[in-house]
Amino acid sequence: MNKFNKTFAVLLIMGLAVAGSAQADEFDIAMAETDSWQQNRLFTPSEVARAQEEAGAVIIYEGMRDVDIERAMDEQFDRVEHMMFVSTVITDEDGNPLVDPETGRVQTESDDC
Repeated sequence: MNKFNKTFAVLLIMGLAVAGSAQADEFDIAMAETDSWQQNRLFTPSEVARAQEEAGAVIIYEGMRDVDIERAMDEQFDRVEHMMFVSTVITDEDGNPLVDPETGRVQTESDDC
């Protein structure tokens, strides 16, 4: 392998490593932003949110952790009929998202029926 090819290979590997790290950081930021409004709506709904639910609205919560959904089922049982959960994040015993070792992506439950 000539010097150019070795340099290119090293740069490519470094780029892939940085991209994987950036993807994880982007996921963390997206989850934090998503979690903030979803957590608030789920656990401390405003009067407007309650009125929407009483009028029949169903809120779709996406990418929430399974432990948060379990908590909602216990604490917000009277509102369960107005909730739908998709792309639920599977967590470990500590509530941290499980990551697929092959893809490096956070594991989610299948939404297939």
